[in-house]
Amino acid sequence: MNQCDIICNDLRRNLMPPIPEMFDLYTSGKHALYRGDDLSNEQIEGLIACGSYWGNLIRIKYNHYINVREFERWTFWNALIFTFLWGQLWIDSDLIKEFLKSKQAKDVLQYISNPEWVSIGLCGASWGKIIKMCEKCY
Repeated sequence: MNQCDIICNDLRRNLMPPIPEMFDLYTSGKHALYRGDDLSNEQIEGLIACGSYWGNLIRIKYNHYINVREFERWTFWNALIFTFLWGQLWIDSDLIKEFLKSKQAKDVLQYISNPEWVSIGLCGASWGKIIKMCEKCY
């Protein structure tokens, strides 16, 4: 098994948030964003909770595979694309930027330990930005 497959399998095994209802709320919130509907407070919390969880998952797995196990960096990027983009978990970045600017989202974000990772978890970022943010943490 190659490095990318190892990382993909690990990410996929850990994608489901610890509270499964949060994923359901994320899914309904994601669909509401794409339709242009108003989001319920629960959907807002679900989106932010999943974004926070996935952002932290990316950060932790980056450290494990790149810094500890010394995998090639590009394999981690490929694994993110396979898992989050092709897995249709990442949402259009313009929608997320708009969403995160809303008062309701800001009210929830103030309770998140790493709010800068929420957008990474929800819509990704350039590889350069992800590397910078990951390296800053470790």
